[in-house]
Amino acid sequence: MDCLSALEMKKSKFKSSLHEVDRNDSVQLADKLLYLKNRRDCLLQELEKLQSMEEEDDDDLENSDDEVRAAKAQIDFLEQIQEASRLAGVSVYSRVGNSIVLTLDTGYRGEFFSPYYLELVKKKSGGISLSHHSLPSFIPITHLSKEYLEADITSIKTFLDKISDMLYAYVCRREEVNMSKKLFDEELSVSSTQAVDLIELTLESSAARPRLEIQLKYGDLLCVLPSEVEIQCSKGLARSLQVALSEELSNRLKNIPLSQALTSIQEYIDSST
Repeated sequence: MDCLSALEMKKSKFKSSLHEVDRNDSVQLADKLLYLKNRRDCLLQELEKLQSMEEEDDDDLENSDDEVRAAKAQIDFLEQIQEASRLAGVSVYSRVGNSIVLTLDTGYRGEFFSPYYLELVKKKSGGISLSHHSLPSFIPITHLSKEYLEADITSIKTFLDKISDMLYAYVCRREEVNMSKKLFDEELSVSSTQAVDLIELTLESSAARPRLEIQLKYGDLLCVLPSEVEIQCSKGLARSLQVALSEELSNRLKNIPLSQALTSIQEYIDSST
């Protein structure tokens, strides 16, 4: 069984053991540690194989400086990937020659989603180039590649760190919108950009809640909470209560996840009337 299959089996077993309701930070941390341990083991196996190949072929390579340098460069490249894999959510999917395909897993509150892929190629000149990827179009991959890959091979960790952080923030924003839709069903309508960095929500009125129109703007692709919030309340509440509700909800939206902020509205209204 290869490393990827083993990892997927452990991932599946771990997912099935999660409680559907109690998906707290401890579960997420345990999950992250499990992934990092398996990815470290996979990478160590890859490195050991490469080093073993170099030792076995030592006699043949003795008179070939170019091949020796190539082998050592390959080890250096793999060690850089190994270091980068300490980031949560990054693992080696496959390696062929000077090409390595990385998997960037995504998840939120204990639930896993479709991964993304990057193919990196070690160039003869010593640098790294991005060959292919399946990242969302809003990730500035071209800019990140030029800034972190072309200049220095040791920047690969920073390169993967940036991408992982952007994917994590994107999934957080997206899943908070999805959770809010499930909580409020037809009462809530939502529209957003592809990156979910601009969200417009309309929460219809209920017996004890006014109609709310909310716009959320996120400062950049790394933000999981909005930097700007605009709220409009429908008529039906006293002006002072409308202002107080808008200010309170705006503050909550900027400091706690969207689904939690929206579900706390009724509690606030009840305590204010």
